[in-house]
Amino acid sequence: MLRIAGDSMDPTLVDNQWVIINKIYYNFSEPQIGDVIGFRVPEIDVDIVKRIVAVEGDVIDFVNGGIYINDVPMADNSTLIYNKGDIHYPFTVPTNHYFMLGDNIQSSIDSRYVLIGTITKENIIGKIIAIGEIK
Repeated sequence: MLRIAGDSMDPTLVDNQWVIINKIYYNFSEPQIGDVIGFRVPEIDVDIVKRIVAVEGDVIDFVNGGIYINDVPMADNSTLIYNKGDIHYPFTVPTNHYFMLGDNIQSSIDSRYVLIGTITKENIIGKIIAIGEIK
C-alpha cells in the first residue's frame, strides 16, 4: 500500500488516500498508456504515483499552452498549462521509457521536469489497482 501525498493526481486520487499497488502485474503484461502506476525516482529516493501518457518513440510537444502527443492534443487541453516544465520540446520518449503526467497537471511535478524525467520499467513499483480512504 502507498499513501497519496499532495494533489497532483486529483480528482482521481486525493491527498491522504491509500492505494493498493499490484507489484506483479507487469510481470505478465506491459505498462500501457492510461495506466496509473507507482514508481521510484532513485535520484531523489521517493515513490510517486502518476499516469502513463506516452511510451517509447512518442513525441511530446508544448504548443500554445497545451501538451501534444504525436501531434494530437491531450484530451484535457481545454485548460492552458501554466508550466511546461524544464525539458526541451519537442521531446521524444527514449527506448524502454515511459512519460508520466499527473491528472492535476497544474500542480504536478512529473516527466515534464528533468528531476523526474521519463521512467524505465525497472523503476515501476506496480499498477494502482484499488483506492481506499483514510478512516
